Amino acid sequence: MASNMRFGIYCEMQNGFGVDYAKNVWDVLSLIENADQLGYDVFSVIDHHFFQEFSISANPLALFSAAAQRTRNIRLRTLCHTLPLRNPVVYAGEMAFADILTRGRLDLGVGRGHAWEYPPAGIPMEESQGRYEEALEILELAFTQERFSFSGKYYHLDDVSVVPKPLQKPHPPVYMVGTSGAAFEIGARKGWALAFGGPAPVAAFKPGVDRYREACAK
Repeated sequence: MASNMRFGIYCEMQNGFGVDYAKNVWDVLSLIENADQLGYDVFSVIDHHFFQEFSISANPLALFSAAAQRTRNIRLRTLCHTLPLRNPVVYAGEMAFADILTRGRLDLGVGRGHAWEYPPAGIPMEESQGRYEEALEILELAFTQERFSFSGKYYHLDDVSVVPKPLQKPHPPVYMVGTSGAAFEIGARKGWALAFGGPAPVAAFKPGVDRYREACAK
C-alpha cells in the first residue's frame, strides 16, 4: 500500500561564538545536497536575525536558490518568513525570483517570528499582528494580480505591479506557522496549510488548530 507520509529535515543554522559563519553556511548547503541524494522530500530552515546563538539564517531564499543548483528533487521551505520585519511588496518579488531559481521547488512558511527580533529591527512588537495580516493580503495580491492597490494601516500601495511572478501558479504553497488562531483562520479561508511544532507542548498549538479546523469546515 502506498504511503502519503513524507520526510523532511529542519535546520535552524545555530552558530556558536567563534565558529566561522561561512563554514556554517556551506555545511548546511552540503546537508541539503545530501538530503536530496538520500530521498528526503523537503528541507526547511528558519528565517532569523541578530542572535547567532539561535540562528544566522538571515537569507533563506538565497540559500535555497544556491541549493537548487546542486539538487534535483527536494523541496525547499522556510519556517518561517517573518513577514512583519520586511516590506511585503518587495518581499513578494524576492520570493517569486527564488521560486524561478529553484525551478518551482519553493514552499513559503509565513509567520510573525520571535518577539526578540523586533527591537533590533526597529519595529514595535505591538504592530506585529497588524503588519502580518496586511502582509498576507499583499503577498497574495502581488503573486496573482498584474496590478493592484492596497490601503491598510501600515501599507498603502497605489496601482503597483510586482515582477517577476512565481513559477508555481497561482503561487508557491503557503504554510501558516505559529500559534495564532486569527492568522490560521485567514489561512483556512485561503486554503493554505499549517506547519507547527518545536520546543513547546502540543497544548500550546491546540487552540489555534481548533480555530483552523472550524474555519476550514465553514
